[in-house]
Amino acid sequence: MSLRLFVWGVIAWLMVGCATPVSPSKEYLLTDEALSTVRVQSTNPVFIQLMPVSMANYLVGNEMVLVTRQGQVHRSKNNLWAEPLSSQLGRLIQQRLESALPDITWVNTQAFFPQDAYELHVEIDTFFADLEGVTMISGRWYMATKTGELLLADTFNATNNMQSDGYQSMVKALSQSWSEQVITNLTQEIARYFQ
Repeated sequence: MSLRLFVWGVIAWLMVGCATPVSPSKEYLLTDEALSTVRVQSTNPVFIQLMPVSMANYLVGNEMVLVTRQGQVHRSKNNLWAEPLSSQLGRLIQQRLESALPDITWVNTQAFFPQDAYELHVEIDTFFADLEGVTMISGRWYMATKTGELLLADTFNATNNMQSDGYQSMVKALSQSWSEQVITNLTQEIARYFQ
């Protein structure tokens, strides 16, 4: 009798566990809210091929990432990137560069490009928030000829304080840092080189 009662208790416990609602996931995209106010700069007409953005391996999944000061990585199971982070970052780079430097023809790897086009490479090491509400972006970029001659290179390191708690605030702070700090500096360097 007690075994039967125990089995029914386990079955009831399992059914309650299965009936517990699962939190729905939320998906986010990075945006460039200041894109319409970008300052247009004149340059010589050239072709630049935007290479796919390279990401550190821990950033490749679709989970949003928090990292402690001790280097412990926390991946969100319910707050996700709506598409791969490298695709979003590459698209924001292209949109901002096309708006700011319209004399340059910007092509991605799927498009036709002439043999004398330059290549722009971007590598991301950090793209996350810490547990104190500070977002961090770091990495490097370089531009080279098709033959491998290095023309420009620089590193970037951008931080931003989140305005409130939550993943939506994290996305907004990362978007602002990426667009207004990292891409703006990249744009200025390229504009100076091709003037």
